[in-house]
Amino acid sequence: MLTKFRQSKFFGPFFIILAGVIWAIGSVIRVDVQDFTAPNTYNSPIQLVFWENFSGFIVLLPFLLFKYKEILKLNKNQLLVGGLIGLIASSLGTVFFVAGLSLVFFVPLSIVVLMQQLQPIWAIISARLFLKEKLPYNFLGLACLAIFGAF
Repeated sequence: MLTKFRQSKFFGPFFIILAGVIWAIGSVIRVDVQDFTAPNTYNSPIQLVFWENFSGFIVLLPFLLFKYKEILKLNKNQLLVGGLIGLIASSLGTVFFVAGLSLVFFVPLSIVVLMQQLQPIWAIISARLFLKEKLPYNFLGLACLAIFGAF
């Protein structure tokens, strides 16, 4: 049964959906744990991101252990790049996002949220510029639609 699940087309999208749900729950929790009226209970963005990433690591640990043989096959460069992506793109990006939200007291309609909504567009453009990735033929139209939708 498990082998059938892994080979299905459902496997990848399932984990993308799961990651989105976990990320969305993290956003809700961020607002609830920040009490700006009581300075002693204020959590710094670094503390929040650490605990978010640690909880995500705990959730994903069984999957990492399940694939440990494949992880051991990675060379040093692959491990380095994976670690840098996790550190820079994930952790630092989230720290800056939470720090920005903290400065506007988690107001949902702020420039920070707008920047976060447009992040995929900048990621795709960066992939084109730095990694020489080819853009899909309909990228410009979809990017314009995303920018319109974000505003």
